[in-house]
Amino acid sequence: MSLNITVTQTIGSVEVSSGGSISKDSTGITWTINPRFFNAGGLPLFCPLLRNIFEQNQFVSISDLNTQGQSLYSKNYDDCTIVEAKAVRHAALGNQWKTILKAESNDSPNAKRIELSDSDIDSLVAEILSQCTC
Repeated sequence: MSLNITVTQTIGSVEVSSGGSISKDSTGITWTINPRFFNAGGLPLFCPLLRNIFEQNQFVSISDLNTQGQSLYSKNYDDCTIVEAKAVRHAALGNQWKTILKAESNDSPNAKRIELSDSDIDSLVAEILSQCTC
């Protein structure tokens, strides 16, 4: 017997441990965040695919940071002020996550692994980034 059962989970809140941290080398930056998802009652949700998307996509190349820096401030990442650099990091990483989440939630039944609307993706990424202090 083969089962094809859909289970819906509603995310009520997200927690990022330690506010996230970053390390930088000559190739780019790596964020260390460990998001945890909770339902409206505050109970942890088991969402390995969603958690893995964020945990396995924490690197942003210097090239991508420079592109985002040029877009936001007309300067390369290393020339940005501390406040500008944070905005560039958040924009670059947020765009990366949104692209991956949208690909996972596309309309092809063979490719769809999670179902999130564009506005839900935007809200989820914004909430995670709002908790990242770096």
